[in-house]
Amino acid sequence: MFRAATTKDIVGTLGWFLLAAGISWVVVTYVRNPSFFASKVETGDWHQLLGEPASSRVLIYSLSTCPACQEAKALLDRHCVAYLDRDVGTPGSVRRQFERLESRSVPVTVIGNRKITGFHQNEILDALDAAGIAVGKPGSCSVEDRSQRSATTEPRTT
Repeated sequence: MFRAATTKDIVGTLGWFLLAAGISWVVVTYVRNPSFFASKVETGDWHQLLGEPASSRVLIYSLSTCPACQEAKALLDRHCVAYLDRDVGTPGSVRRQFERLESRSVPVTVIGNRKITGFHQNEILDALDAAGIAVGKPGSCSVEDRSQRSATTEPRTT
């Protein structure tokens, strides 16, 4: 006949239900908005919108606690690319600039006329190439290259 359900049975059934619900969410989200899972690359005159000089060729809006932000900066460091790091973790002018970008997550990397939301290595390298920014061979940065990058990295402002 019937046997009473054990805790193990209930937990197992609940696990399968949650797995099915998660898969359903992914499918429904993808059907409704396929760009949700795509990289977020937009073109525009971002430097003018931000009030940044044209010489600020690579900007990263990041948080110090964000692993993806650290990966994006490490990628640029490995390729000897100078950039300005803008920490959006505190209120002030940097936060207002970030809000003008209408992004909801970090990192946001602005290279030339492209805004890349999230860490997407290929898109970042493509944007550097399109902007005519020289990319060094990974690991080939000299001490001078690193000090130049450090000199262009701004501290957190309020």
